[in-house]
Amino acid sequence: MLRPALIFARNLHLQSQRSHRPCKAPGHGAKEHPTLDHARVTQSNALFISLPSTKMDPSFICMFPLQFEAGGTLLFIGLESDNFQNTGNCEEAQILRNIEDRVLVALPTDQTDAATFESITIHAMEKVSGIRFNIHTYKDTNPRGFPVAFSTQWNNTTYYMHVERQGDNMRVAFKKGNLPNDIRGTTSDILFFKIPFSKGSRRYFMFESTLEPDYFLAFEKDTVTNIRRLIVKKTKAREKVDEFTKIYYAAS
Repeated sequence: MLRPALIFARNLHLQSQRSHRPCKAPGHGAKEHPTLDHARVTQSNALFISLPSTKMDPSFICMFPLQFEAGGTLLFIGLESDNFQNTGNCEEAQILRNIEDRVLVALPTDQTDAATFESITIHAMEKVSGIRFNIHTYKDTNPRGFPVAFSTQWNNTTYYMHVERQGDNMRVAFKKGNLPNDIRGTTSDILFFKIPFSKGSRRYFMFESTLEPDYFLAFEKDTVTNIRRLIVKKTKAREKVDEFTKIYYAAS
């Protein structure tokens, strides 16, 4: 969906940053503009505004540059259709662990257990395939969080993680190949919003699927086989602590 590219702003009265009062729409007296919640004019006659978004993480402020054109037209600069773009930034060869300190291992061809958390020694890690993950950063043109994707090498072949629906639930799976550079739309089966597990935490994170709100990567212990699977769990983890969604990663 394309967002508006132009606002016709003849006689638009912009309040200064110091006044902290809202913009007024042209020809409507004191009525507040329905989309501008703050505006600032710079010496270059350019304008930066923040657009409200009900889905945006409150820690993010969405700012867009604007420019006055001849005749009083106010132009949004650089707006694009809603999509995700690979930034090229990547945290390479990361080891992912759950709260039991077990290591995540990808098994891309296993239809039942595509990824499990295993107890592995540091020495054994050098010989295990599918244990090191690259975490790729994407840019969201409709900023709502910090989208990332996961890829790994298994038997000398590149795979990337995705989620797929299985009846009323969702599950983790892997696809062979490289991650796309551009993903159209506002959701994706391969992207997750990276969220600090607790405020200010830089050690533990949660990963919420962009495909469905409230679906997080998590681990689940099979009470019969004792296998710890990587699953996609529906939970209100943003509102209530869920230790099973806590994931830690580092280069070793």
